[in-house]
Amino acid sequence: MERIIGFDGKVLPPTVNMHIIGVCNFGCKFCFAPFADRQNPLPLEDGKRIIELLAAHGVSRITFAGGEPTLHRDLLALLKHARSVGVVSAVVTNASLIDEQWCEEFLPELRWLVLSLDSADPTTCDLIGRQMKSGYINHPKQIKQVGQLVREWNYRHPDVSPVRIKINIVVTSLSADEDPSSFLLELRPDRIKLLACGIRQGENDHAAYLQCSGDKFAAYCERVGVLRRHGIVVIAEEEDLQLGSYAMIDPRGCFYQSQSNGRIVVSEPILEVGLIEAWKQVGGFDAGKFAARGGEYDPGEIASGGDNDRHEDPDSL
Repeated sequence: MERIIGFDGKVLPPTVNMHIIGVCNFGCKFCFAPFADRQNPLPLEDGKRIIELLAAHGVSRITFAGGEPTLHRDLLALLKHARSVGVVSAVVTNASLIDEQWCEEFLPELRWLVLSLDSADPTTCDLIGRQMKSGYINHPKQIKQVGQLVREWNYRHPDVSPVRIKINIVVTSLSADEDPSSFLLELRPDRIKLLACGIRQGENDHAAYLQCSGDKFAAYCERVGVLRRHGIVVIAEEEDLQLGSYAMIDPRGCFYQSQSNGRIVVSEPILEVGLIEAWKQVGGFDAGKFAARGGEYDPGEIASGGDNDRHEDPDSL
């Protein structure tokens, strides 16, 4: 696949995912980013330097992921640094460690909080491993509670840009016949991404049984798609659309790319060879797929400051 440069002359896409830690407190059986050999967290100073390089090369949004990024002790410092250089931040999380205090500390630095919810049924969550490795959590209930905390925080801070909620759902063979639309309507996220469960060589080959058929994925997307009538953006990503359309950095500070054949290619460390050289080493990025999956879903968003976005009374939703 030819590497495409198509972002107003910039080499990198406007959005980059930084997987800052490999450790996770959940045991999702389909996880495509277990980082078995890359568990240690990205050091703070390395993370800051990489953020600066990304900003200098036109990246406007960084999505902090893991593992579970809320386990990284320097997550807040990384978010603050991103905002200081004008980069919008998102955090992808299972939400298990989020409470009101977390919201007060972290939400001022965020533009998007991305909550991973693969089923509204706690039993299904248990079957696919979306459960804590130690202890028990009703994951759908926790997601709903965190959504309410974010709405309440937005309402209390009308002078700043509201934190938007996005829901990521990996559709598996165990959840493909479900209809979470009522649950999601009550949650009222700004955006929902539906991902077909995919297999990455050397990462989650064991989870092939969790893949669902294309027809079942399409039917699931159709059921959730009714939420567009309520102003919620719903994006569906078949497995092929996911491959080669993400710019990702692993906990060692290396670019890595899931290519069209499912093989993962990893660069040398960015801080050793330089950002552009590391990016060239993974190659195969497809700007067309990036656009097709709505990768730049809020062009022109800014890292901080007031705007005219909605700040609804949380009790009115």
